[in-house]
Amino acid sequence: MRAAIVLNSKGHIAPITEDYIIAADAGYLEVLNQGLKPNVIIGDFDSSKMPEGYNIIKLNIEKDDTDGQAAIDYLKDNNIDDVVIYGVGGGRIDHELCNLSLLAQAYKLGINSIAKEPDCDILYKETGKVSLDIKKGSTFSIIAFGNDLEITNGINTKYPINNLYITKYELGRSVSNIALEDNVSFEITKGSALIFIYR
Repeated sequence: MRAAIVLNSKGHIAPITEDYIIAADAGYLEVLNQGLKPNVIIGDFDSSKMPEGYNIIKLNIEKDDTDGQAAIDYLKDNNIDDVVIYGVGGGRIDHELCNLSLLAQAYKLGINSIAKEPDCDILYKETGKVSLDIKKGSTFSIIAFGNDLEITNGINTKYPINNLYITKYELGRSVSNIALEDNVSFEITKGSALIFIYR
């Protein structure tokens, strides 16, 4: 089953298309704004009033994890192995970084994940071949995430990807590439990456 996790974004979020919806704290307000109903709401409700009439998992305000991390753990506990995460951007920069790290957390737990923003999709990948379903002419960026990154064997990219080494401090070296065809592929030979695919 594919589920949605809806975070408490300060900006607009993409249309939610999944049938099973997990709202993280005030993310439930965006779910309601789209005329949908969350199946479960997880949070400490430090950023919103706790609603009534919903399946709620109340978290302690003083905790080590974010509400989004608790939502990822909920997926694992309920054998949900596919998720779309909404609302990763639009707020505080530190919150946005934590939200992006949810993709890595899901990956480590064996959960297939993607983040959807109004203008792009975001993936997390580690070593191995990466194939992107992308429209010809679309812009995409590959960002080292957590450690140094080596990528090679780029196919259908305007700017060559071949034996490209990107340290975690030189993130601009693989930003704003362009797809020459409707599919792009490359291989991560070391490290891990966030991949931004712009529509």
